[in-house]
Amino acid sequence: MRDKILIALEGCEDVSLRAQLKRGIYRGEDVEFFSLHLLGPTVDRKDAHDVAKAYILDDIPSRANTGGNHAICATLGAPGTGKSHLLDDILGWDYAELCEEEKAKVEAEGGVWTPRKEMKYLPLPVMFNRFSDVGEEDQHLRVPLRLLASYFCWKFDSATFDTVRDTLTPILGDVTKSKVLRVVFDAILYDYCEVHNVRRDDVKSVLLVDEIGKSLASDYVYRQVVNVLGPKVGAVFTAVSYTHLT
Repeated sequence: MRDKILIALEGCEDVSLRAQLKRGIYRGEDVEFFSLHLLGPTVDRKDAHDVAKAYILDDIPSRANTGGNHAICATLGAPGTGKSHLLDDILGWDYAELCEEEKAKVEAEGGVWTPRKEMKYLPLPVMFNRFSDVGEEDQHLRVPLRLLASYFCWKFDSATFDTVRDTLTPILGDVTKSKVLRVVFDAILYDYCEVHNVRRDDVKSVLLVDEIGKSLASDYVYRQVVNVLGPKVGAVFTAVSYTHLT
């Protein structure tokens, strides 16, 4: 599936693809991927940071990605309280830097740092805060298309999403609806591991789902994302109401 997706995107003249080694890396120029501007201070940012960092740094043994333990962090807040900026923070993290921060914290408290297994951190943005959408009959593609656009495309804007949607919908249409997000996630993870020369078991992934309430089908999106979670696949959701997360 990865090859089919790449071949289709490479044939789009108006889509700029990320350089291979930039796939899955959202630091530097992408530090404001989710947020357009800062409307107000992020509220209770530390709690969400701590949950996400604990998941990323936890040395979880390999298990099947379906069932078992998995990590979910949900951040609720009114518009303008900095939910999107919170996701930008998590998006730009580096695994080695997180380890150094944790080591310094442990040693400052008089503890002994236990070295972590070297891992790769793969954040996967799913943005509903803007951009057009898919038709009701294609609601199962809302998350997969956004994942593909943000992972493979250098510039993720409305025009890019529209092109990705029109180009990839026929390809993904051959996949069973209940399995399409898993197929897309596996294709992205396969590409990331190949490009960065790492094993799948050495990658911690986090789906960062911004403004799930604007997805027009928050209950469907929530269940779809949760179904792909596992010991090394976590998720962070932002919403303005807890009703979007039930």
